[in-house]
Amino acid sequence: MLAVLEASTEDLEGVVAQAHIEGSTIRDRLNQLIELLARHYDTPEYLAILQVILNLEHDPRTSEEVRQTMRKAADHSTAHIHRLLKEALGDKPIPKNLRSNVILAIRGFCFSQQLNNSIAYGALQRPRSQPKQRRELFAEMLTPYFEARQE
Repeated sequence: MLAVLEASTEDLEGVVAQAHIEGSTIRDRLNQLIELLARHYDTPEYLAILQVILNLEHDPRTSEEVRQTMRKAADHSTAHIHRLLKEALGDKPIPKNLRSNVILAIRGFCFSQQLNNSIAYGALQRPRSQPKQRRELFAEMLTPYFEARQE
């Protein structure tokens, strides 16, 4: 299972390491960031890796060495994601809690789209719009908050 986690970390690293966010508006830049992260988080493979992570994290038999490897894997990509978030939101300092919440919201949104597509039942009906349109709408929803922060 650890090999699966390491492969997923390498995949995320490949998505974010050399990427840059550019655009004239916050909305454009947020949309780019969401599209970029969706390449990792909005995939069936991420659903599988999430199951592995949850199993390892909640299994009392998971060794401290494995837990350290999991933390190191998470930390490795975090620096790149924070850099991309700064590129998307501009030069104004982003408080740590806000930075974490934005990343969690984007990851959760992307993951939820994949989850929604994987479950044939439930409270939510599948949206008629395409994934790209849903991601653009999500960027549009986040934009006013960050535009107001820049003023």
